[in-house]
Amino acid sequence: MNRLVIAEGTFQKAVAHLDISSGVENGLFATYLQYGDKKILQTVIEPTETDWLIREESHLQPSTSYLARALDTAIAESAGLLFVHTHPLPGHPAESSYADKLTFQKIAEVVNGQTQFPFAAAIISQSGWFAEEIQPGQADTPLVCQRVGTYIINLSTLEESTRPLDDRQLRALGPANSLLQVLKVGVVGSGGLGSSVAEQLTRMGVTIVLIDDDVLDEPSNLRRIYGAKLSDYIKDQPEPKVDVVGRYLTELELSPQVETINANVQTNEAHAALKSCDVVICCTDTDTSRVQLINFPYEFHIPVIDIGVRVAARTDHTLAGLIAAVRTFTPLSSCAVCNHTINFDKVRLENKSKDELDELKKQGYVPDEFGRLEPSLVALTTLAAALATNRLIALLTESFTPSNFKLDGLEPYLTTDRTVAPSGNCRYCGHLAKRVG
Repeated sequence: MNRLVIAEGTFQKAVAHLDISSGVENGLFATYLQYGDKKILQTVIEPTETDWLIREESHLQPSTSYLARALDTAIAESAGLLFVHTHPLPGHPAESSYADKLTFQKIAEVVNGQTQFPFAAAIISQSGWFAEEIQPGQADTPLVCQRVGTYIINLSTLEESTRPLDDRQLRALGPANSLLQVLKVGVVGSGGLGSSVAEQLTRMGVTIVLIDDDVLDEPSNLRRIYGAKLSDYIKDQPEPKVDVVGRYLTELELSPQVETINANVQTNEAHAALKSCDVVICCTDTDTSRVQLINFPYEFHIPVIDIGVRVAARTDHTLAGLIAAVRTFTPLSSCAVCNHTINFDKVRLENKSKDELDELKKQGYVPDEFGRLEPSLVALTTLAAALATNRLIALLTESFTPSNFKLDGLEPYLTTDRTVAPSGNCRYCGHLAKRVG
């Protein structure tokens, strides 16, 4: 499903110029960047009163000078160009009128070929947003419109599922179900956490992108990885985890698409795939992976849900706790650095070679247990995965504040972490502190 994503701040700026109660049509040009099947609104190009050739209650046509100014901006930004306008009256169509289509076709003929991406148009009516990509000579491509800030808010009219398959889920989620099933969610890691998250999303009908470069080289993985069978463990030729999990999820036939990428999250291939997602769920146990996702909420308006697990032990080595931690980072929240989710000393050690680590261990600078396989349990990874997918649902409902919390699976009590304000000096979320100040 193709989507048009509008960040909260950009949305507010655009809506301020698009007064749907004025009785006449209003509009503006804006630029957008494209990542896969997702467009992200970038710069609002504000019009003046003289920027319209026609401005009536049922028709709006921009001047050639306004189009030229907007086109210059799109070319300078290596972006695409979008025209947004209102249908203010109750009787106006929610979609493009005949006059709109003629105007859009003329603009597309001028714009396409000069900008990085095809021309697109959006209409705001009493029914919500309607948007489409326009290429002359081809069928228009509809776009689902989303507003992203603390929550992901659907702006389009989405068709409600009538499939018996979705009956109980639809009754549980209501309108959020339709939005959930047009999302694309990136899952980083396909081990005990990632495979469990991926299966839950697949069973809910979500399109997923599963990214991992690890292989099934440890028999103990079979106890935790959903979809893995004993016969999948081949000691001499271990199979990529994403292939094992992806094959299983595809066979379920419950998701529109399960895309697997056998690559490290640091690669360009993985980054390009994740930028096309609406949400990313980080299911790895390395801070090196987390570093790659720090800027996603702020640069690409993609909320990141981070999961961590820990098996706690007493001094006599008996089990003391099964701790699941879930942290949510949105375009309007402080980042993973300000929340102390990432340990940069650990990142540096994770990127040392085995020989370098062995030498540091000999010198006493690094604990002997660093780099060893951590204890884990399917009951813990499944608990943490379920908490994360519930956080995703919370992002779609506007009823629950995204928070960072820990839960002990042995003695279930919830600990909510103190909300950390963005630091004005932070390179990732510092702009939020300046906005508050």
